[in-house]
Amino acid sequence: YATLSHPDSIRYYVSKIHDMGFTDVVVDVKSIMGETLYKSDIAPYMGEWEGVTRPENYDLLGYFIEEGHKLGMRVHGSLNVFAGGHNYFDRGIIYGDHADWQSQVYTEGKIVPISEIKSNYNGMLNPANPEVQEYELAILKEFAGKYPDVDGIVFDRVRFDNITSDFSPLSKELFEAYAGTKVADYPGDILRWTQDADGKWSWSQGPLFRKWIEWRASVIKDFVTEAHRQLKEINPRLLIGDYTGAWYPTYYYVGVNWASEQFDPARYFDWATPEYKNTGYADLLDIYMTGLYYTLVTKAEVDKANGAVGQRTEAGTDGVGRQGEQPHQQRGQEHGHHGGGEQLEIVIGGGPDKQQIVRPQVIHRTADDVVGVPGDKIKHFVFVVHMLSESALHGIGVVAVCKQKSFVRYFSHIRSISQFCIKCKTKVEIGQNLSHFCKIRAIFRASNKAVQRIRIFQTF
Repeated sequence: YATLSHPDSIRYYVSKIHDMGFTDVVVDVKSIMGETLYKSDIAPYMGEWEGVTRPENYDLLGYFIEEGHKLGMRVHGSLNVFAGGHNYFDRGIIYGDHADWQSQVYTEGKIVPISEIKSNYNGMLNPANPEVQEYELAILKEFAGKYPDVDGIVFDRVRFDNITSDFSPLSKELFEAYAGTKVADYPGDILRWTQDADGKWSWSQGPLFRKWIEWRASVIKDFVTEAHRQLKEINPRLLIGDYTGAWYPTYYYVGVNWASEQFDPARYFDWATPEYKNTGYADLLDIYMTGLYYTLVTKAEVDKANGAVGQRTEAGTDGVGRQGEQPHQQRGQEHGHHGGGEQLEIVIGGGPDKQQIVRPQVIHRTADDVVGVPGDKIKHFVFVVHMLSESALHGIGVVAVCKQKSFVRYFSHIRSISQFCIKCKTKVEIGQNLSHFCKIRAIFRASNKAVQRIRIFQTF
């Protein structure tokens, strides 16, 4: 935010990526909080982040368009559509005038507003709500009219939060109208939660689950269809793009069928109804962008490296929110995107040479040999700490160089480990010489009464 608050910085980076051979630039202009990075008459303006401010007349995208077009590059604006809040900051439209638009999440046998689930940074809206759709369409149309010279628009987070949403009374009413049947046991006829003798919660499918999955995908398809129609009316040459995760076999968790109508998933997956193929919207897109968050490309490579099959980390993946697991326990970094690399989980305690990696099957590896990568290739670790205490912060990300180079950089969603520790009621003073992964772990260990587990994302 701070870096791109200066036109000369934009000029520098556009020139740099052009010289590297890139042809297109995609600029995020609407955050997960529902705030825009341009002056809008509809959405609130994101004029401040971590103490850095911008005036409303600062035209971030305008500078990108100007500099990009000088070099013959295409420039696209990316907007987070059905996102309305950042739960780590209690900030966004669901914390203001539109609290009634937020997703209602069915988790561990109860339905709660998504703003109360602090383990999930994404404060998602209910995409099925007609008021939400009208509001978001108005923002998209305003954007297209405001920037006639932009080359494209990319939809991000045009989806439900996860398999556990949205279970509001409104969604029940809309689903019943779509399915032509009454839901006698809501939400049990769709999704059921049970708790075993050890207190662990798991979910299973109800008799209407597959029809529910189809309905949610139809909601997203109808929205994309209408957005495409209205945007092309404003600017026929505008390229329409969409950004989704790459894991199609489980992306129905978030209510999205990004395939073509010509592809019939019912031939391959038991969760798809014969009619599910009609919800595909790939044919409406000029551009498709997909999230590939792994340095290891194929599932086979990841499974072999992990020692456990199918471990993934983003919303709708087969490693988070599978039947029998808890979907709301997903995590992300900064504004929702991972750094490249593989995820590990470690328990607190032990020295730097013996980290216990928490998996369905417990595996022991050294920190310098994570998923078979030599230690001299590992440059950074990203830490995400999960808290047991409801009053404590539920997530923190820290990037630390593991070469004892006396450098620590904090993610934008928290300003210091010291602030984090105060929230845990453990006062720890942080010095500038805090340099490597073991010392950071020592700080976490000092707060271990509140810490549930630590996640590490390695980057290269």
